[in-house]
Amino acid sequence: MRKNTGRCLKICVAFFAINIVLFIGGCGGKTDPTFNIAGSWYIFHTTDVAKGEQGPDLFAFAQTDNDLTGTAPTGESITGSVSGLDVSFSWTTSVGGTNVTKNYSGEVSTDGTTISGTWSDSSNNRGTWNAIIKLNPLGNIQGVWNLTEPAGGVGGVQGFSFIQAQSGNDLAGSQTAQGDVEAITGIVTNPDIMFFWLGSDGTLYMFTGILNNVNNGVASEMSGTWTATNGQSGSWSATRSKNN
Repeated sequence: MRKNTGRCLKICVAFFAINIVLFIGGCGGKTDPTFNIAGSWYIFHTTDVAKGEQGPDLFAFAQTDNDLTGTAPTGESITGSVSGLDVSFSWTTSVGGTNVTKNYSGEVSTDGTTISGTWSDSSNNRGTWNAIIKLNPLGNIQGVWNLTEPAGGVGGVQGFSFIQAQSGNDLAGSQTAQGDVEAITGIVTNPDIMFFWLGSDGTLYMFTGILNNVNNGVASEMSGTWTATNGQSGSWSATRSKNN
């Protein structure tokens, strides 16, 4: 994934009666993509027929100008487009002998390392999705973390997170932010992290952020933003426990 530079600025002049209208950015064409998102991406998704988050599934993308192609986790070909920070793509797969077309649309983060949006398919299923680009992780972040959000935030995510296992990019652990012990699933790349847990009330909490203060392959701080399926959201930070 790289940021695009050197875009062409087009000026179209249209005449209607005595008015002169200047169109900057092209004559009705697509906006140049902000990023080239070519590469491998881990995608988590929710569905309206089941609680929780599913994935991560590994997608591969290639991009030429606005055109997006790629391969779905089960091998089907993907086609789509990228315009500014907006991404859309689709593919057709067989489910129980019936062809189902899946349509994803979303927005790339301003640093180009995550994407989030909504999806639907031709069987009337729908949900949300979050993606994080696959890069080699800075190091292993196993251990105990003190998780907090700023005073006055909503949702109350203060607590402890236990990153109990890391295999390459994959994370597994648990948390006690709401007093219950909930399983954590996530992905860590360089330097980004994405993880989630399902609360006892069925609320899904999704966290995205970056690793901070990394020394000798060990991060001692993390921070970012979180959203929940109950409509709440906020920022978060975490520090590695001194007992690690």
